[in-house]
Amino acid sequence: MNRLKAFTLIETMVALTIIMMVFGFVIGIISQTLTASNAGRRSKAYLSIYDLAIKTKKEHDFIMADFPRPPYYTLHRDFEHYKGSQHLLLMTITARDPDKKEIGSYQEIVIADE
Repeated sequence: MNRLKAFTLIETMVALTIIMMVFGFVIGIISQTLTASNAGRRSKAYLSIYDLAIKTKKEHDFIMADFPRPPYYTLHRDFEHYKGSQHLLLMTITARDPDKKEIGSYQEIVIADE
């Protein structure tokens, strides 16, 4: 009878190990799916950020502003003088989701023609 109890204990441990492995695989698949759905939104946000940066430099539009892109995110463009210089500006463009969580940002030093 002692052999039977030990064998049952080993079977139980093997079964629990297999169940834990299956749960681990399922959680991995779910997390990859959720990450992939957010990756598309992040990619679109980064493309919009770079597009706005190029447009800003091309048009010399150095004014702080918000650019809503409903329903996914809002772009915020901000400028500050770079290290006290009058002609250099640090341009920061940030994408935020509706919950104000930052999706991505971009910084570049630009020359302000005044």
